[in-house]
Amino acid sequence: MPKAIGIVKIKLDGSLLHSKPGASIDPGGPVRQAVESDQPGFFSETRRTSRIECDLVVDAAFSADALRRADDVTATFETDTGQVWVVNHAWVVEPPVITGGTNGGARLILEGPPAQEMK
Repeated sequence: MPKAIGIVKIKLDGSLLHSKPGASIDPGGPVRQAVESDQPGFFSETRRTSRIECDLVVDAAFSADALRRADDVTATFETDTGQVWVVNHAWVVEPPVITGGTNGGARLILEGPPAQEMK
């Protein structure tokens, strides 16, 4: 039986982040819109940025300052089923929001040019 995605690893410039389950990636890329004309079949195209969202464990080694300054980094999204996406020149969208408690942690959102799927 084929395996479905379970565990995801997220790295910034090669350093593994301690992410919680539920991380996601929108690889970005071309977005096409139909163009109205006398003849059907025309479209215009724009590019959507990639987006990685994850919740991180906040421990003694966690640095919100380092994350909020992250710019022009290489973000890697690796799945336990073998897919690997790389976003070069990525940036942190906003300072990570840190919460306490049993389900606490820090929300991290990265964006960048469209992701490249590594094969």
